[in-house]
Amino acid sequence: MRAVAYTGSPTPTELDRYLMLLDRLRAEAQEVEVGILPWLESRISASDSGVLEALSIRQGLLSPHDRERVDGLLETGVFPCRGDETRRAALVLTFELEDRVQAVRLAQQCESYSASQPLFRRLPALLATARKEELIPISEMGEIRSDGIVAVGGVFARLGPFVPVAVIEHIKGEHPRAPLFLRLDPYFVARDEPPLALMEAVRVPPSPNWWRALAIRVGAREGGVYELDGTDRAVDDLQALWEYRVLGVRRLETSAVRREPDMLAMMLEELQVGRGDELFGRCIHLDTHDVEGHTPDTARLSHLDLAINIYEGTDRQRRMGQRLRNGKVQDASRRTHLLRTEGLRLQDMIPVCRKFFRSLRLTSEMILSEFV
Repeated sequence: MRAVAYTGSPTPTELDRYLMLLDRLRAEAQEVEVGILPWLESRISASDSGVLEALSIRQGLLSPHDRERVDGLLETGVFPCRGDETRRAALVLTFELEDRVQAVRLAQQCESYSASQPLFRRLPALLATARKEELIPISEMGEIRSDGIVAVGGVFARLGPFVPVAVIEHIKGEHPRAPLFLRLDPYFVARDEPPLALMEAVRVPPSPNWWRALAIRVGAREGGVYELDGTDRAVDDLQALWEYRVLGVRRLETSAVRREPDMLAMMLEELQVGRGDELFGRCIHLDTHDVEGHTPDTARLSHLDLAINIYEGTDRQRRMGQRLRNGKVQDASRRTHLLRTEGLRLQDMIPVCRKFFRSLRLTSEMILSEFV
């Protein structure tokens, strides 16, 4: 493979050609179900001419910043049977493809439901069941696969990319009669059942400890902030280092406020940086009117919902400088609900946190600090 010496800036011809190839690959990668990295690995192994040309150009344009960005991932063994410089270029190409695919998908996933979207063009009656043009009742769906594929109205749909299947399984198992509404991807519909996609492995943590009393005074607010700073050495805390450098998790915040004698509301948000300008907030919001004389085991939730907040530009900067425990924070640039249910016990918040948030380290720290 030809390698072009990096000169500090690409020539217009090289850059134009690379961007054209990147846009072409983005259009193809947008439809894949197995993930961008394994898809790109398979295309390189098959000697796809367009992928190899893009890879060759990108290798010649590698900068010191590019190498610094991906050198820590070479030890994972991705893109085997290639030299390290080619593997670096392949990783950068993967990230740049993911950024472009993600930008398109994020815009789609935050849209309100409409009759023009592929899912509802195929199933117009399903749109009438939607809650606030965002969520579909689970009663309209068949069995949900581990990768989010679900049968609906004689075709196959897919949960939105941020909807946690593990949370759905917990709610269905512990509270089978609780109302449940889920976000379906409005741009995905298939006549034939797609093959099962390999998903990220889920580590099941031990049973949590529970906090013992709902003791927030009326008008008072409690909360915590738990952070990863990327300084942990691998020999000391490999999990924390992985979550910071690879997953991009930065912080987990909590806020609980008792506005009235019979009203306790909580919000929890995990902040994760994207590879572009985005800051993702996985958000849990809940409230209960069972406060006086109740414990987390007996208090019933009026509602619990999961949402994804996307902060961009100045919204991102402002949100990173704020803390939930101090009160209202910056509104998201884009936001959509993922799941809603009612009537669970307050203590069910704990397994929902464990199954929804990405950081095992911060989630465990939060539970031990606040909910024991």
